[in-house]
Amino acid sequence: MAAAALAAATLVSGCGGDELSETPLAGEYIRGSFHLYLFCAGQDPQYRAEDLLYPLNFPGQTWAFAQDGTDVTMSWDGLPLAQGRRTTNGISLDFERIDPYGDTVDWHFEGKLRDDLAFHGRTVVGRIDSGTHEGCLILPNSVAWFTEGVRERSKPLNPEAAASARGGWGRFVWFLDVGPYGMSRKGDEGQRGRNLRMFSFSATGGGSITAGGDGAFFDNGFGTPWLGAAQNGAVEFEQPEQYWDLEYRQDVLFDDGGDSDLGVHRVLAGFVDGHYRVTEENYPFGWEGETGMLPIKSPGMAFWLDLTRGEQLPEASAAVASPRVVTREEDESVPRSPMIRMIDGVPVW
Repeated sequence: MAAAALAAATLVSGCGGDELSETPLAGEYIRGSFHLYLFCAGQDPQYRAEDLLYPLNFPGQTWAFAQDGTDVTMSWDGLPLAQGRRTTNGISLDFERIDPYGDTVDWHFEGKLRDDLAFHGRTVVGRIDSGTHEGCLILPNSVAWFTEGVRERSKPLNPEAAASARGGWGRFVWFLDVGPYGMSRKGDEGQRGRNLRMFSFSATGGGSITAGGDGAFFDNGFGTPWLGAAQNGAVEFEQPEQYWDLEYRQDVLFDDGGDSDLGVHRVLAGFVDGHYRVTEENYPFGWEGETGMLPIKSPGMAFWLDLTRGEQLPEASAAVASPRVVTREEDESVPRSPMIRMIDGVPVW
């Protein structure tokens, strides 16, 4: 019991900011992720990190929170997913599902409502501190977050040496909603595809963020440091290349304050805008559409995970998964989960 109380106390101080109990919780939270750190007895390897990503939810495919007194419920298009309580210290939820499309779960969440972020609207973030996933035990240093979306910011960040995003990161991931763009059947302009969805995915072994009074440098594993700004828990930088020109706006959503246990210790996540080069090869066989450096139509998702608490900054590694575009056609008559699953930095399609 003492250990559990200590873990809860660490959580309350580690999510960032004081609990804004006067801030309404009710509403739709359109994006989110589960970053699980698992112990899998009898498997090799026994420990693994798994990310369940929801880069973009459409109307009716999103989480919704409701509060009645101190009672809290979470649903997806009317289907109950979790229930619990809200107190002056945070939000406690017991999950029965994470979305309507998967199996039932028995997960417990302890978190907070944050409304103090630079680039995110209201965001519920905290730990999945117990439960199982596909036969593996979820370790307490697993993190989940849900946000109502982008918060527009008119003032640029002022570089600040005490930026909490600085230091070493064990993983960097981007997942961009590149399309959809107009496409048609080759040789038949009358046949047009309406539900094409293009994703660009990339994951690296992380890197480092350095910050000082003159600016900040972001090494996200591509071999080149990008210049930007970091202030308190917020960062922004641009990553121009031949095949993309991306603009990042991110916040430190979670920081456990220095816990030494295995797992996820910090999460820096946020939105990506800009342009991406689309080629003919990115379209399904027999179809064609716009090509060239095209604007990203919906803000993409990118995140960094601090999976270690070492004093040495790790060198940026080669890409775990090189940038590539994956095309998926959506059928509105056959709803399916928008979740993207990753195991140790590699997508599982």
